[in-house]
Amino acid sequence: MKLALVDICGEGDIKNREGDEYWKRPLDLLKNEKISFLDFASGARTVEDKVQGFHDALKSDADLIWLVRGGYSCIQAFDKIDWNLVRQTAKPLYGLSDFTHLAWMAVQQGVRCYYGQGLTHFEKTFPNSSDADFLFSFLRTGTLPPFIVQPLSTSATQTDLSSAQIIGGHLVVALLMLLQYPIDLHDRYLFLEYHPGGLGEGLRDIGYYLEHLMNILKRTKNLPKGFIFGQSMLPQLDETSIPWKEINTFCAERVSRLDLPVYEIDHFKTVIPFHL
Repeated sequence: MKLALVDICGEGDIKNREGDEYWKRPLDLLKNEKISFLDFASGARTVEDKVQGFHDALKSDADLIWLVRGGYSCIQAFDKIDWNLVRQTAKPLYGLSDFTHLAWMAVQQGVRCYYGQGLTHFEKTFPNSSDADFLFSFLRTGTLPPFIVQPLSTSATQTDLSSAQIIGGHLVVALLMLLQYPIDLHDRYLFLEYHPGGLGEGLRDIGYYLEHLMNILKRTKNLPKGFIFGQSMLPQLDETSIPWKEINTFCAERVSRLDLPVYEIDHFKTVIPFHL
């Protein structure tokens, strides 16, 4: 496949971030792995620049558009995006975190999306290049292995959800998008992960957002087929972090009141398919 690299979520020109590790070395990595790409991210300073780069990527001969980092800017670009062009070209989109905004709307436009990894800070996520073989394989071929999720509730068993409809992403963004742009979840699994913008948040913070989410789902009678929790992060002030499986156990206990199957998957090592 040929990739188009786009930067909508992050602020400022991505190539001006200090240190080769952030942008230059990831690009060199793609070249070393012989993965073909077009760079529409470098040089985009303003939201308008970034949206233009995204539109150019949609019009290009790329097979997959990779939103290369998370951030806080996607919602600023939201009303500037040509959604007719997104729908007409139907190029698959791939990203993480702030990308949840774009994926939520794109799936409703009939566009396939994938959730999982960013390109920036790649070496921190995958210190050993072999750890990213699953990702390189996907970027070359567009093919994913079976999507096997593990049970977190008594009503769930290890299951292959490769053909299932899935939507979601960052817990808070998914919650906000559900309020503004409702989507029928009855035939979908809701994938959720959480990572804060700072240090010191705990389980009760995630619990707070989950309570809001469950209230909305119950009030609107829009329950999903089940939940899938990824590898959430809760870094603490003492530089420790609450283990992600402990976080998922807590989340499963919270949503158990809805009596739905609950699963987990390490989305750091998996590409999550948001099927149509």
